[in-house]
Amino acid sequence: MDAVRPDIHLFQIAYSEATLAAVEPGFAVLDNLANPRPDWFEYWPIRRFLLEQPLDEAAFYGFFSPKFGQKTSLTAQQVRDFVAAAAPRADVVLFSPQPDMGAFFLNVFEQGETFDPGLIDACTALLEAIGRPAPLRELVMDSRQVVFSNYFVARPAFWREWLALNEALFAVCEGPESVLRQALCQPTSYRGAAQRKVFVQERMASLLLVTQPRWRSVAHDPFGFGWSMSKLREHPMDAFVSDALKLAWREQRFPEYLSAFANVRESLRNAPAAVPAPPAVPLLDREAAFQPVVRDYELVAAIPPGDYNFTGNSVGLKGIVQHVFPARRDEVLTLLDIGFGQGDLGRLVKTSPVSAHWQVDGVEGFFDACCNTALFEQRFYRNVWHGLASGIPPAELQRYDMLCLFDVIEHLEAPAARALLASLLESLGEHSRLVLSTPLFFWPQAHQNPGDLEEHKIGIPAQSLLALQPRAYHISSRYLVGTFVFSRESLRHIEHFQPLSTPAFDFEAGLRHLQQLGLQADDVLYLG
Repeated sequence: MDAVRPDIHLFQIAYSEATLAAVEPGFAVLDNLANPRPDWFEYWPIRRFLLEQPLDEAAFYGFFSPKFGQKTSLTAQQVRDFVAAAAPRADVVLFSPQPDMGAFFLNVFEQGETFDPGLIDACTALLEAIGRPAPLRELVMDSRQVVFSNYFVARPAFWREWLALNEALFAVCEGPESVLRQALCQPTSYRGAAQRKVFVQERMASLLLVTQPRWRSVAHDPFGFGWSMSKLREHPMDAFVSDALKLAWREQRFPEYLSAFANVRESLRNAPAAVPAPPAVPLLDREAAFQPVVRDYELVAAIPPGDYNFTGNSVGLKGIVQHVFPARRDEVLTLLDIGFGQGDLGRLVKTSPVSAHWQVDGVEGFFDACCNTALFEQRFYRNVWHGLASGIPPAELQRYDMLCLFDVIEHLEAPAARALLASLLESLGEHSRLVLSTPLFFWPQAHQNPGDLEEHKIGIPAQSLLALQPRAYHISSRYLVGTFVFSRESLRHIEHFQPLSTPAFDFEAGLRHLQQLGLQADDVLYLG
């Protein structure tokens, strides 16, 4: 008889209106909108849930940051399916990204020490203070024990053990001033000067898995997830071998395995002298008006060293692109994603069996978003440009079957928005389409990224877009965001495009306008 599939509760943390809007389908919302303790990052909302909510002992629970999809390319359903398959032999199921960071270091503490000298001493002192000492410099972890970003799904028994260990850390950091507290609350070089305690906390799951053999863990293949921004990502074969050698040592304890692991690491240290330098490429220029970043999945401009972060995403119905040309799905269709953000459109297209053979290119004005190497390393985006859509030559636009503008046009002043829409429609051929999404009201956007590109300047009444006679459209009931498919014929009606720049055209006003048109926002795709 087949085992009963366990309940699997997956949550995605929302700490702002933008991250709430970007919660991926299939995840329940873990509400941290008040965000009273941002210094604890994800631990604060997870802690609150575990302390306040009853848990089903037969179920699995997972709590993920807003970047889970970006880092792993997994949907909630894919996570559920993997956990369900692993459940008979697992207490903990791992989904850790950055496999090079796990493979090339003896353990996650050594990895953390490399980027934050002093982490191991601080963590060692903590464990000794709470009566749980561990030889952190000697532990060996393979992909079955490596956990980054708290990306794991586990049974309640493991979560309780995890919480107890982290509450000991929490008590020290929230307690009276001491040398240990100072060491754990030391600011790091991570964005926003995040405190060391955050990185100690996220390593506790690994510590439990390696020091308490009773926990059974199953890891999803990490090598298909996003790799780090370090040069270690340039050595994937060595990463595979390194993880395999550590796994073999943990199974057999033959010292030759660790000797071989040490030799691999030593060869990487010597690699720059032994391997000819690659041809020089220009550095990506943050101030350039328009420049190529990736061509045929390869960098053409080197990414300068730095810590890059991009928050925010569109809430338009990206899946509509798979219904634009139902009779042409088997063709190699080409899409240009204008303002690709975190790359969810490319990820959706390239991971779906319906459209995985299509080609997706992207242009983005936010510099940090263009530095997300996972977008081309995982072959979601074939070509990438840094700049504004106005910098794309018309001849380039005419090559695409679909031009996609998801939640972009509302960031422009009304004249610029009308000019961009007209130029995109004019560039369409007889058999190409423009897919556009935007709030159907004036949505005052909280600033998520530096620069004036983020501010919302206009709200667009539904009638203003329906008057362009779209081929298809969809209206989200949750966000009152419309997604529309236009042909070149819509250019004849461009004078009807009349966006509003007044904040008085708020959600309620937009909803009333929609109802006056006799339409309901009910998440149904209307075909015209």
